[in-house]
Amino acid sequence: MERGEFAAAKEKFMAVSGHQDADLLAKDCEEKEQLRRSELAYRQLLEKKARAKTVGDWTSLANLFMQMNDYKDTQAQAQYCSEQAAEVQRLIEEERRKELERRAIEERRRQLENEKKEQEAIIEQNRGLGALFGEKAKKRKAAQARIEEINKELEKL
Repeated sequence: MERGEFAAAKEKFMAVSGHQDADLLAKDCEEKEQLRRSELAYRQLLEKKARAKTVGDWTSLANLFMQMNDYKDTQAQAQYCSEQAAEVQRLIEEERRKELERRAIEERRRQLENEKKEQEAIIEQNRGLGALFGEKAKKRKAAQARIEEINKELEKL
């Protein structure tokens, strides 16, 4: 029967309440109408499930399936939707972590490049005959060693 037909039949049976099995038939119509509504709601939830993408979508579906009081496989559907919500959340957090990691690497790379430029400037400032010995030679050698360390670290990034 289509929407409303069970309700109409129930009303007709209730109008002759007490006559033979009219009350039983009215109750049967009520149960069939409830089943029809449950099936319609279930199918609508399955359609929404096919389009679900966000944590909110999946969480909402899990709650709605749970509210269907064990109709068909609604408890299993609710569990699946809860798991999907958790998985989407995990993926979001993983992407966020990767983005933070990428930004940290880029920041470290900028720091190293800037330090490398500073060390190259120290080498340039300490060139000439005086750079072969003494304090200038030490500064130049230290700057060259640091540049090598920076280059190695940059290769790892």
